[in-house]
Amino acid sequence: MLAESISQLAQLTGIMTVAAPQAKKLTRESASKVRTGCQTCKIRHKKCDETRPACRMCTNTGRTCDGYQTGPDRRTRAFRSNRNARVVTMLPANGNALERLAPVAIAAAPRPNMVSGSGPLFYMADASRFSLTQDERHYLNFFKLRTVSQFSSQFGRVFWLQMIPQMGESEPALRHASIAMGALHWNFVEKRSSARASANDPFALQQCNRAISYLKHELTDKSRAHLEIALVTCIMFISFALCQGDYYAASRLLEGGSKLLRDWLAINPDPNSSIRIIFIKAFTHINFYFLIFADPGLFSSPSGEKSADISKVENFLSGLSAPIDNLGKAGGMIFHLCALAMQEDPRVRVLTNNKRHSILAKLQTWTKEFSDSSANCGGVSLLKNNLAFNVLQMWTEFIYIMIAAEQWPSDRGEMKYDMFQHRFERALSLAKELLNSGFFQSSTPTFSIGTGIIPPLFFCAYKCRDPFLRREALVLLRGWQFQEGIWETPTAAYVLEKIIEIERRGLSQEEIVPETRRIESMRVEILPGSQSIRLWFRRSQLYNSTDWESEVVIFS
Repeated sequence: MLAESISQLAQLTGIMTVAAPQAKKLTRESASKVRTGCQTCKIRHKKCDETRPACRMCTNTGRTCDGYQTGPDRRTRAFRSNRNARVVTMLPANGNALERLAPVAIAAAPRPNMVSGSGPLFYMADASRFSLTQDERHYLNFFKLRTVSQFSSQFGRVFWLQMIPQMGESEPALRHASIAMGALHWNFVEKRSSARASANDPFALQQCNRAISYLKHELTDKSRAHLEIALVTCIMFISFALCQGDYYAASRLLEGGSKLLRDWLAINPDPNSSIRIIFIKAFTHINFYFLIFADPGLFSSPSGEKSADISKVENFLSGLSAPIDNLGKAGGMIFHLCALAMQEDPRVRVLTNNKRHSILAKLQTWTKEFSDSSANCGGVSLLKNNLAFNVLQMWTEFIYIMIAAEQWPSDRGEMKYDMFQHRFERALSLAKELLNSGFFQSSTPTFSIGTGIIPPLFFCAYKCRDPFLRREALVLLRGWQFQEGIWETPTAAYVLEKIIEIERRGLSQEEIVPETRRIESMRVEILPGSQSIRLWFRRSQLYNSTDWESEVVIFS
């Protein structure tokens, strides 16, 4: 079983490979390395004639000579002494300006233990001490200084800010996966903030291939430590696919990684293990996005283990009475309840009315429990915690509506959502508060793997037929460049606008959307090779409208 999981993960990660021609290995006579020359020729690995102010090698080929840089003499004792100093980087609260994140050299200190601290400092190695090219060093530093802070978002900070940088120190597979992710993230920002071409995608894929090569070599050893490297790298590959917008590749990787995680959990049974908790949370956060409006058959089990699912639900619901005294518990509860709300099979009713009442009561009281606990501690929450608290409140409103709506008589159809106007308004108010906060005010597009606000904001505008609230939601989605997992604000805005157009065709601004026009279910098919999607939708089932319709949405 273990070998099968490793083989499957290697095959799944193989979808990232590209048919790049392998450079023929050349041999040459050994000679001392020339450390002079212009920066452009160094990057191109060309012999520079060192003509000043611009070398002829660059000017004759139409290139811009980037000039000469005088570095320290590596042969001196002072350089050899400074080379042994370790580098630690402090991430500021906003984490936006790359130029503010210059590493500060400090005296050598013992390396911190894996995920042992919670402060703002974590070990960050100088990329120049690895055998890397200048481009690789640049994107590795970009990943460490910019990517991990964005990917961690409000949740998963220990995994992204501590585990990955520390494991990358000694694991080349993870190091090259980090370089690939840094290059792809850099290109993600550049493509959306300027007219630059996507020139770094091949470089990112090349680095991904190198990471896979190292990973396959290491997985010949079936030790637990090597499986942990595979799990971390798998999450990196899933993030890579999501950033590329390859939904199906990410879902296949998630399936393979989840199977590998189950095998790893079998040989690491300690429930209090810190690394076990981190892995479970990391995969839960990623899987969370696929639960929302995903294809129900995407992760279906061929054996249909419903009885096991029901027993797990029973165990989870029995623990709802425990007070919520930290955001970790709150997030875990929200994730489980969202999975119940979105994945419940009508043929197998797991939630009885009594259980629904218990869930709704908990959703209404957990915020007070958390606030009382924070007040008793006498501490003031940090900005990140306030943001995470507001995000979870948005998801609370979303889940409350989903579960409470199922208690209404079936003859209400889609009109039942009109009863939750105040909750839609509350969710929209929270979204405004979050987007107007300093954390989300960025001049460049951002990407996050963590739990965000696009899905609940989209759902509220999708199920709420109030024209004013829908317009406000559209304004928020259009004015904010962000990607959360598989969710992008531009795509969400286009889809939402199309849904509103379909439902309101032939109606005046004052008319309420009738039941017969309301869309009950929808799914999105991303069309290959074009800036367009196909929106599949089905109208209200109250009048036996079982046919699926579709329309193509073209991005302008």
